[in-house]
Amino acid sequence: MKRRNRLQSSIIYLMAGFLIALIIGPMVGRLYMKDDGGRTTVEKTDISKDGGMVLTKLHHEAVRDGKLEWVLDAASAELAEIGKRGRFYNLGIVLYGADKSETKATAKYGEVSFFTHDFMLKHAVEATNKPYSLISDKLEYSNEKQSLSSPGRVKIKGPSVYLTADSMQYDLKNKQAEFSGNVVAILGGS
Repeated sequence: MKRRNRLQSSIIYLMAGFLIALIIGPMVGRLYMKDDGGRTTVEKTDISKDGGMVLTKLHHEAVRDGKLEWVLDAASAELAEIGKRGRFYNLGIVLYGADKSETKATAKYGEVSFFTHDFMLKHAVEATNKPYSLISDKLEYSNEKQSLSSPGRVKIKGPSVYLTADSMQYDLKNKQAEFSGNVVAILGGS
């Protein structure tokens, strides 16, 4: 009789476990595995000692006075000071101008301050505002000044211009750029 009760209990536990795995398993699997057709690659990154949380496939929108100013998408991110700033890897940012223009930028690495909405992009930075594109190793955005700057070497290409300089400052409001140090420009007619 005891043996029969143990067998029945074992069967009940086994069936309950199977049902739980059948019901909860797919939900947990969706939580951990989202198939995007192989479009996203997540690089392994060293986590700093002040790292609080690591996320993959992140999307962030910066809004001021009800207007969308920029959108960030990244393959992975480390939120160093939760709610204050983050480090992003393999990222793309779209800046929206007051004139409805879009500047798209990509980089291997970036940092964002969630309080000031300032950001810095590093390593293989490429920014495009059609028909112009900028290539640099570092690009910084100041939300307060509404400006982009590149403290290092920049290269700008367009339909009738090719320009290189040691640094650049760009005022997004007035659409004026200032280039410094060893500026070389090749201008062509259209």
